Amino acid sequence: SPRGNQIAVGLLDKVVLVRTDGTPTNTLNLFRKGIGFAFNPVWMPDGEAIMFHDNRQVYIVSTRGAVVEHFSIAGFTAGLRD
Repeated sequence: SPRGNQIAVGLLDKVVLVRTDGTPTNTLNLFRKGIGFAFNPVWMPDGEAIMFHDNRQVYIVSTRGAVVEHFSIAGFTAGLRD
């Protein structure tokens, strides 16, 4: 996180938020939202949301689990694999 007190880890259809001491703080279950995978999660600068991709779309999800925004990455897929 921007404050350095949490880490976002993508685990298949979940993003797990973990304190730096290893204790989990929240699990964002994304499968219920139609999202199959959560690759390369990164924190947004304000610490209120996390951005990740599933090889088809980029998602921005609030740390409470609401999908804030998503958009297609079809034109950028090759660049993500380089």
